[in-house]
Amino acid sequence: MNEDISKQVLEKIEEKKINPKARWKFNLKNYGIIALAIVCLILSGLSFAVIVFMMRNNDWDLHGYVSHSLFEFILLTLPYFWLIFLAALVFIVYYNIRHTKRGYKYNLYSLVVFALIGSVVLGLLFYNLGLGERMQRMAVKLPFYNKMYIKQTEIWHRPGMGILVGNVVSIPSEEKILLRGFKGDQWDVFMKDCNTPIFMVRIGDKVKILGENIGYLQFNAHDIRPVPCICTPESCECNHDAIKKIDMRIKGRMDIQN
Repeated sequence: MNEDISKQVLEKIEEKKINPKARWKFNLKNYGIIALAIVCLILSGLSFAVIVFMMRNNDWDLHGYVSHSLFEFILLTLPYFWLIFLAALVFIVYYNIRHTKRGYKYNLYSLVVFALIGSVVLGLLFYNLGLGERMQRMAVKLPFYNKMYIKQTEIWHRPGMGILVGNVVSIPSEEKILLRGFKGDQWDVFMKDCNTPIFMVRIGDKVKILGENIGYLQFNAHDIRPVPCICTPESCECNHDAIKKIDMRIKGRMDIQN
């Protein structure tokens, strides 16, 4: 029986003119698969770093301005692009490891858990190195991602619920600033009752303004918060010194409340 099987195999080899491949070719392919898995794991770590950066700068305490519940706020602000990208990379890591020389020994659950843990550990490391913010800045230069980012940021522009988002285009007086919204609408923002001193706000700042809509394109400001800058260094017009001061003031107020 074994002789018949061997004979059939030899006949198939001769029939299809199959030539044996050198061992080094198999090893090279194996190392290539491992290298690709490592690259994908690093990219998945960078993706997780961006997710952490976006979640840390999500202004969770303002969820009531843009949604009716915390759950709805999470659904509105989740970085879906990076979550899908992360999931795709984790799958590629799993697929590549599974097709290595010894990959058959590992089951699906073990490989996916390994890939996820590796992504989280690398992601936290990359985030602490500031790579999450850098990746976000690089991604924003891509037209398709830029459109998605702007669309997601627009959810904060809800004057009827007490929040405006846009760029400061002019400061005509100590009690008034002009803000250009995402749709090109220009708002008169009155600063008389605002907790943020007007000297902390400068032309070019990207800000979220909390307060109340008091008329057509008129808004009474109670507080101002910076929108995290993701501009490229060449085109950045944000006033980073003022943004840092506003951030420090907000953190100090929250510490006092706690």
